[in-house]
Amino acid sequence: MLWLNIRDDFSENSLFSRMTFVYWTTGTWTFFALFGCLLLFNTHLANLRKELRVSSYSLFAYFTAVTGVLVPIDMFWTLLYIPVTYWTTNLEPSGAIFFAFFACVFLNVIVMQALGLSIAAVFLGTHNAFTFSISLVTFFFG
Repeated sequence: MLWLNIRDDFSENSLFSRMTFVYWTTGTWTFFALFGCLLLFNTHLANLRKELRVSSYSLFAYFTAVTGVLVPIDMFWTLLYIPVTYWTTNLEPSGAIFFAFFACVFLNVIVMQALGLSIAAVFLGTHNAFTFSISLVTFFFG
C-alpha cells in the first residue's frame, strides 16, 4: 500500500494524493485484466483445434465458456481490493463516491479483459500479443 489514511482535510492540499491513488488503482487493474488474458488461447490452442476439427462444439461456445470463467475470477479480486484500499486510504467518506469509483474500476476490468481476450484471439503468438498490448496500454496512458 502506498498510502494509509490520506489527510482528512479534503482540501486542495490532499488533491494530488487522491488523484494519484485513483490513477494507480486504474492502472493496476488495467494491467492485471489485460495481461491476464493474453496467454489463455495459446495454452488451449492444440486441444481447441482438435475439438473444432471433429465438431465437438462451436467456437462461440468456447469463447463464451472462457469469458464466463475469467470474468468472475477478476471480479472477485476487484471486489476484495477496492473496498479495502478505498476505506483504508480514506479517499472520500461517502458511499455514493465509493460506489461510483467501484463501478468505474469494475467497468475498466471488464473492458480490459475483453480487449485482452480479443488480442489473444487475434495474435496467437505470445510475443506479438504482449508487444501489441504494451503498445496499446502505452497509447492509452500517453
